[in-house]
Amino acid sequence: MKYTALVRSIGLVWWLALPYSSAAQAWQWAMAPSNSTGSYSEVTAMVPDQDGTTVVAGSFSGTIVLGRFTLTSSGPVDIFVARLDGAGNWLQAVCAGSGNVCRASAVVVDADGTVVVGGTFSSLTIGFGPLTLVNADNVGLGSSGDAFVARLSRGGSWMQAMRAGGNSLEGVTTLALDGQGNVVVGGYFVSAVAAFGPIQLTNANK
Repeated sequence: MKYTALVRSIGLVWWLALPYSSAAQAWQWAMAPSNSTGSYSEVTAMVPDQDGTTVVAGSFSGTIVLGRFTLTSSGPVDIFVARLDGAGNWLQAVCAGSGNVCRASAVVVDADGTVVVGGTFSSLTIGFGPLTLVNADNVGLGSSGDAFVARLSRGGSWMQAMRAGGNSLEGVTTLALDGQGNVVVGGYFVSAVAAFGPIQLTNANK
Protein backbone atom coordinates (compact mmCIF):
# COMPACT_ATOMS: atom_id res chain seq x y z
CA MET A 1 0.00 0.00 0.00
CA LYS A 2 1.34 3.42 -0.93
CA TYR A 3 0.94 6.79 0.62
CA THR A 4 1.08 9.45 -2.06
CA ALA A 5 1.48 13.10 -1.26
CA LEU A 6 1.82 16.21 -3.37
CA VAL A 7 4.30 18.66 -1.95
CA ARG A 8 4.33 22.27 -3.14
CA SER A 9 7.09 24.78 -3.12
CA ILE A 10 7.67 28.05 -4.90
CA GLY A 11 7.79 27.25 -8.60
CA LEU A 12 7.82 23.50 -8.08
CA VAL A 13 5.37 20.64 -8.21
CA TRP A 14 6.60 17.41 -6.64
CA TRP A 15 5.10 13.94 -6.47
CA LEU A 16 6.40 11.68 -3.73
CA ALA A 17 5.60 7.99 -3.30
CA LEU A 18 6.22 6.51 0.15
CA PRO A 19 5.58 2.77 0.47
CA TYR A 20 4.27 1.80 3.91
CA SER A 21 6.07 -1.53 3.75
CA SER A 22 9.53 -0.12 3.19
CA ALA A 23 11.73 2.63 4.50
CA ALA A 24 12.79 3.35 0.90
CA GLN A 25 11.56 6.58 -0.64
CA ALA A 26 11.75 7.54 -4.30
CA TRP A 27 10.80 10.65 -6.20
CA GLN A 28 8.55 9.67 -9.10
CA TRP A 29 8.93 12.99 -10.89
CA ALA A 30 9.49 16.68 -10.32
CA MET A 31 8.28 19.53 -12.47
CA ALA A 32 8.81 23.29 -12.31
CA PRO A 33 7.57 26.13 -14.54
CA SER A 34 10.24 27.96 -16.49
CA ASN A 35 10.25 31.55 -15.24
CA SER A 36 11.63 34.46 -17.22
CA THR A 37 14.12 36.77 -15.51
CA GLY A 38 12.41 38.66 -12.69
CA SER A 39 9.34 36.41 -12.74
CA TYR A 40 8.11 34.14 -9.99
CA SER A 41 5.51 31.39 -9.59
CA GLU A 42 4.14 29.41 -6.67
CA VAL A 43 1.66 26.57 -6.26
CA THR A 44 -0.71 27.25 -3.38
CA ALA A 45 -3.37 24.55 -3.90
CA MET A 46 -3.62 21.21 -5.67
CA VAL A 47 -6.01 18.30 -5.99
CA PRO A 48 -5.99 14.97 -7.89
CA ASP A 49 -8.70 14.31 -10.46
CA GLN A 50 -10.28 10.87 -10.71
CA ASP A 51 -8.88 10.49 -14.24
CA GLY A 52 -5.34 10.34 -12.83
CA THR A 53 -4.38 13.93 -13.60
CA THR A 54 -3.53 16.57 -11.03
CA VAL A 55 -4.87 20.13 -10.97
CA VAL A 56 -2.69 22.84 -9.43
CA ALA A 57 -3.51 26.48 -8.73
CA GLY A 58 -1.27 29.30 -7.71
CA SER A 59 0.03 32.77 -8.38
CA PHE A 60 2.69 34.20 -10.68
CA SER A 61 4.18 37.39 -12.01
CA GLY A 62 5.89 38.10 -15.29
CA THR A 63 6.06 35.26 -17.81
CA ILE A 64 6.15 31.56 -16.99
CA VAL A 65 6.25 28.55 -19.29
CA LEU A 66 4.48 25.29 -18.41
CA GLY A 67 5.31 22.84 -21.17
CA ARG A 68 3.80 24.24 -24.37
CA PHE A 69 1.81 26.88 -22.46
CA THR A 70 3.17 30.39 -21.91
CA LEU A 71 1.40 32.64 -19.40
CA THR A 72 2.07 36.35 -18.92
CA SER A 73 0.61 38.26 -16.00
CA SER A 74 -1.49 41.36 -16.63
CA GLY A 75 -0.57 42.88 -13.27
CA PRO A 76 1.92 42.48 -10.41
CA VAL A 77 0.49 39.07 -9.44
CA ASP A 78 -2.03 36.95 -11.39
CA ILE A 79 -3.46 33.49 -10.74
CA PHE A 80 -3.02 30.35 -12.81
CA VAL A 81 -4.69 26.95 -12.95
CA ALA A 82 -2.95 24.05 -14.66
CA ARG A 83 -3.33 20.30 -15.13
CA LEU A 84 -0.60 17.64 -15.25
CA ASP A 85 -0.79 13.99 -16.25
CA GLY A 86 0.54 11.11 -14.19
CA ALA A 87 4.02 11.52 -15.70
CA GLY A 88 4.30 15.20 -14.87
CA ASN A 89 3.50 16.61 -18.32
CA TRP A 90 1.59 19.88 -18.50
CA LEU A 91 -1.73 19.23 -20.23
CA GLN A 92 -3.42 22.60 -19.71
CA ALA A 93 -2.70 26.01 -18.23
CA VAL A 94 -4.82 29.17 -18.02
CA CYS A 95 -4.56 32.39 -16.06
CA ALA A 96 -6.75 35.19 -14.74
CA GLY A 97 -5.91 38.58 -13.35
CA SER A 98 -6.00 42.33 -13.49
CA GLY A 99 -3.87 45.37 -12.79
CA ASN A 100 -3.14 44.52 -9.16
CA VAL A 101 -2.59 41.50 -6.90
CA CYS A 102 -4.70 38.35 -7.32
CA ARG A 103 -4.03 35.12 -5.44
CA ALA A 104 -5.48 31.61 -5.62
CA SER A 105 -5.75 29.75 -2.33
CA ALA A 106 -8.09 26.76 -2.86
CA VAL A 107 -9.10 24.40 -5.67
CA VAL A 108 -11.48 21.44 -6.08
CA VAL A 109 -12.43 19.24 -9.04
CA ASP A 110 -15.99 18.10 -9.78
CA ALA A 111 -16.91 14.60 -10.96
CA ASP A 112 -17.13 15.83 -14.57
CA GLY A 113 -13.64 17.33 -14.46
CA THR A 114 -14.63 20.96 -14.05
CA VAL A 115 -12.38 22.92 -11.73
CA VAL A 116 -13.41 25.44 -9.07
CA VAL A 117 -10.78 27.85 -7.75
CA GLY A 118 -11.07 30.44 -4.99
CA GLY A 119 -8.93 33.28 -3.71
CA THR A 120 -8.74 37.05 -3.40
CA PHE A 121 -8.19 40.05 -5.68
CA SER A 122 -7.18 43.60 -4.76
CA SER A 123 -7.73 45.36 -8.09
CA LEU A 124 -10.69 47.36 -9.35
CA THR A 125 -11.65 44.38 -11.50
CA ILE A 126 -10.46 40.86 -12.26
CA GLY A 127 -10.98 39.08 -15.57
CA PHE A 128 -11.67 35.38 -16.04
CA GLY A 129 -11.70 35.17 -19.81
CA PRO A 130 -14.96 36.91 -20.88
CA LEU A 131 -16.10 37.28 -17.25
CA THR A 132 -15.29 40.35 -15.16
CA LEU A 133 -15.74 40.88 -11.42
CA VAL A 134 -15.79 44.34 -9.84
CA ASN A 135 -14.24 44.97 -6.43
CA ALA A 136 -16.66 46.35 -3.82
CA ASP A 137 -14.03 48.94 -2.90
CA ASN A 138 -13.98 51.22 -5.95
CA VAL A 139 -10.67 52.75 -4.90
CA GLY A 140 -8.82 49.59 -5.92
CA LEU A 141 -5.44 50.62 -4.54
CA GLY A 142 -4.55 47.25 -3.06
CA SER A 143 -5.78 48.01 0.44
CA SER A 144 -9.00 46.06 -0.18
CA GLY A 145 -9.27 42.50 -1.36
CA ASP A 146 -12.53 40.83 -2.36
CA ALA A 147 -13.03 37.07 -2.41
CA PHE A 148 -13.66 35.27 -5.68
CA VAL A 149 -14.83 31.82 -6.73
CA ALA A 150 -14.54 30.81 -10.40
CA ARG A 151 -15.32 27.68 -12.39
CA LEU A 152 -13.20 26.31 -15.24
CA SER A 153 -14.46 23.75 -17.75
CA ARG A 154 -12.69 20.44 -18.34
CA GLY A 155 -11.47 21.94 -21.59
CA GLY A 156 -9.93 24.97 -19.90
CA SER A 157 -12.53 27.72 -20.46
CA TRP A 158 -13.77 30.01 -17.69
CA MET A 159 -17.49 29.27 -17.20
CA GLN A 160 -18.49 31.18 -14.08
CA ALA A 161 -17.11 33.73 -11.62
CA MET A 162 -18.53 35.34 -8.48
CA ARG A 163 -17.20 37.74 -5.87
CA ALA A 164 -18.00 38.50 -2.25
CA GLY A 165 -16.88 41.12 0.22
CA GLY A 166 -17.01 44.67 1.44
CA ASN A 167 -14.67 47.64 1.71
CA SER A 168 -11.80 45.82 3.42
CA LEU A 169 -10.12 42.41 3.15
CA GLU A 170 -11.92 39.19 2.19
CA GLY A 171 -10.60 35.91 0.88
CA VAL A 172 -11.33 32.22 0.29
CA THR A 173 -9.36 29.68 2.32
CA THR A 174 -11.18 26.43 1.53
CA LEU A 175 -13.62 24.93 -0.99
CA ALA A 176 -15.72 21.77 -1.03
CA LEU A 177 -18.32 20.22 -3.34
CA ASP A 178 -21.56 18.52 -2.32
CA GLY A 179 -23.15 15.57 -4.15
CA GLN A 180 -24.92 17.88 -6.61
CA GLY A 181 -21.78 19.79 -7.55
CA ASN A 182 -22.67 22.87 -5.52
CA VAL A 183 -19.69 24.72 -4.10
CA VAL A 184 -19.30 25.29 -0.36
CA VAL A 185 -16.94 28.17 0.41
CA GLY A 186 -15.07 29.03 3.59
CA GLY A 187 -12.88 32.04 4.24
CA TYR A 188 -12.50 35.31 6.16
CA PHE A 189 -13.66 38.92 6.04
CA VAL A 190 -12.34 42.02 7.76
CA SER A 191 -14.96 44.49 6.48
CA ALA A 192 -17.62 45.75 8.86
CA VAL A 193 -20.16 44.18 6.48
CA ALA A 194 -19.43 41.59 3.79
CA ALA A 195 -21.99 40.92 1.08
CA PHE A 196 -22.52 37.49 -0.47
CA GLY A 197 -25.05 38.42 -3.12
CA PRO A 198 -28.22 39.37 -1.18
CA ILE A 199 -26.80 37.89 2.04
CA GLN A 200 -24.86 40.21 4.34
CA LEU A 201 -22.66 39.28 7.29
CA THR A 202 -21.76 41.75 10.02
CA ASN A 203 -18.32 41.64 11.61
CA ALA A 204 -18.73 41.33 15.39
CA ASN A 205 -15.33 42.95 15.93
CA LYS A 206 -16.23 46.20 14.17
